[in-house]
Parts: sequence; C-alpha cells; structure tokens
Amino acid sequence: LVPSAEIIFGPNFMLRLGYDFRRRQELNLAAKPGLVGLSFGAGFKVSKVHISYGFAQYHLAGISNTFTLGLRFADLKRGGA
Repeated sequence: LVPSAEIIFGPNFMLRLGYDFRRRQELNLAAKPGLVGLSFGAGFKVSKVHISYGFAQYHLAGISNTFTLGLRFADLKRGGA
C-alpha cells in the first residue's frame, strides 16, 4: 500500500507526498529509521516549461533526488497554450 497525494495550488504550482509502508518495513534500520518510505516533491510551470523535483529515501544510505524538465510538443507550435 502506497498512499500518495498531490495538492494543486493553481495552474503553475503543485506539491506531492507519498509514503511506502512496505519500503519502511523492509529497508529501515531500527536504530535510525530516518525518512525511509517517505517521498515528496514539487512542480511548477514557468512559461511553457514544467519543472519538477522529487525526493525519496530508500535506506539510510540511499536516497533519490529527481529533477525533471518537461515541454509539451503542442506548446512548440504557434498559438500553443
């Protein structure tokens, strides 16, 4: 079970949060569980470019930071939204 949520604050900004119970159970260290199982991120739109960041901790020694730049092909055409 991995519950997650995305809160959209408008057309240009959103926050994301998730929690993986199984990852927490299998990969945490009892003495230092830290943020194992937790993931969060944010995204925003600047002009026609979407920029996102995500963080997830898999283990005390292993985290993932993800950056994404996105552009819709439809936006490349003249008059694209």
